[in-house]
Amino acid sequence: MWSRRSRGEIPPSARAAAALAIVALVAVVARAQDAPKPEAPPPTAVNPETPSPPVPDDSFRGTVEELAAKYPAAVRVATYGRSASGMPIRVLTVAATPEANVEWATLVVAHLSGWRDDDDSRLALDVAAHLAAHAADLPAKTAVRFIVDACPDAVGLTGGNATPTDDDQDGDVDEDAPDDLDGDGAAGWMRVPDAAGDFADEDPKKPNEGPQRADAAKGIFNEDGPGAVDVSRNFATFFEEHVPAAGRWAVSEPETRAMMDLLLADERIAVVYEIGAAETLAAAPEWTGAWPKLPDADAKLLDALRAAHGKGVVEKRKPKAPGAGSLAAVCWHQLGRLWLGRAPLNRITPPWPAAGADPVHLTFRWTKVADAVAKGLPDGTEVAQIDVPTDTKTTGEPVFGETSSITEFLTMLAKDRAAVVFTRTETSGEPGVLRIETRLANTGRLPTHTQRSVDVKGRRPLNVRVLLPDGATLLAGRPLVQVERLAGGEDTDALRWVVAGPSGATVVVECVGPDTGRRTLEVKIP
Repeated sequence: MWSRRSRGEIPPSARAAAALAIVALVAVVARAQDAPKPEAPPPTAVNPETPSPPVPDDSFRGTVEELAAKYPAAVRVATYGRSASGMPIRVLTVAATPEANVEWATLVVAHLSGWRDDDDSRLALDVAAHLAAHAADLPAKTAVRFIVDACPDAVGLTGGNATPTDDDQDGDVDEDAPDDLDGDGAAGWMRVPDAAGDFADEDPKKPNEGPQRADAAKGIFNEDGPGAVDVSRNFATFFEEHVPAAGRWAVSEPETRAMMDLLLADERIAVVYEIGAAETLAAAPEWTGAWPKLPDADAKLLDALRAAHGKGVVEKRKPKAPGAGSLAAVCWHQLGRLWLGRAPLNRITPPWPAAGADPVHLTFRWTKVADAVAKGLPDGTEVAQIDVPTDTKTTGEPVFGETSSITEFLTMLAKDRAAVVFTRTETSGEPGVLRIETRLANTGRLPTHTQRSVDVKGRRPLNVRVLLPDGATLLAGRPLVQVERLAGGEDTDALRWVVAGPSGATVVVECVGPDTGRRTLEVKIP
């Protein structure tokens, strides 16, 4: 039997000696660090007996720059921030409408945590390419924005950004790098023999299956190796305090601040669609402390959108709620935006290093540690070098099978956006006096705002104002009326004003919303 030791090859030290009482199996990665990055259970895998769907011939395998060059009339690229290491973070916009005329947008975010593989980014860019090829199908004044790599610092087998973390909470950061027991200069796994261990010997017929996972709480960790912050846990809502991987404080990371600055500056973004580990489009996840129950109106809206979303490659998917400090939580509960989460191929946990879950996975070559006892390790301890395929961290081509369902859904959202118009307008009066009665109607299928934004009061209302000509006076009615929410197909109660002013002068009633644009009603004074 085998068990797991710890995260890190342990040297002959007091720390290692104390660890001998806890036999365990462990992985060493380039950023080995403490408990804030617990090992997750293996992800949901595509049934290996089910043939992979054919890869669409038009799948895009290029770069952001190549996509912009291919569709210059439909694609715009801008830098909206920089990562902890100074790398640019870019937003790609697909639209047939000039930027100045955009009234409504969806933001697609991929690879936010950095702890997942690059299939999230590949899928987002493929969706962008398909939308760009058919940009004319997007309604006028709408756009779809893409952040295909929200955490560009994550490289190789590591995740998170480039911010050092104080994993052992001693005031220093990254002072205790992983130790190289066998001197080969490579990160690897270690296992020690234990009669009471939780893991059986490897099946000789399956030498590359790799070690099974165990409860991270049963092991100990190298004290403070190179660390990183998981940007997807660094947002303010339900932020996890005193957890190094979540950041020193809410929105402490440049990637998080840049994302918040973008969302706050561009209120035309009505929907955020995140490609990552959360899955809310397969079925409704259970409400949790980090994913508290939404108002009934929002929950029903999610149900309706869920029913309208295609299934993608995997027919049977498991739901997974977003976690604490997530972009989802801040969108719903602070910004009043609609948020949806999709996990490619239903990989709802980080896909590395679950052998067998993907067509391409890791291989382990085990060797015994020389002089293990002298190094403070049990006799028979083994370490393994990780063989990483050159095309690693991808599930191969099946991810492109998700493109069609997402593309169609994003197009549907744009076509169903909230659209506000003045309706049932009546005017009357006598020379010098004008009476106006009108209503606002939402002719779209999506609401003007989430119900949650209404609950936090004044977060994203429609502002209705009366603009008077020179010499005119408002005799009755409010100069500003705020309409908190209009569901699809709904209209307001009657809005009434009485204006006195020069005959023939024009009174303008305008409605301005964060993601509905400006609509006006012009009436002349008798």
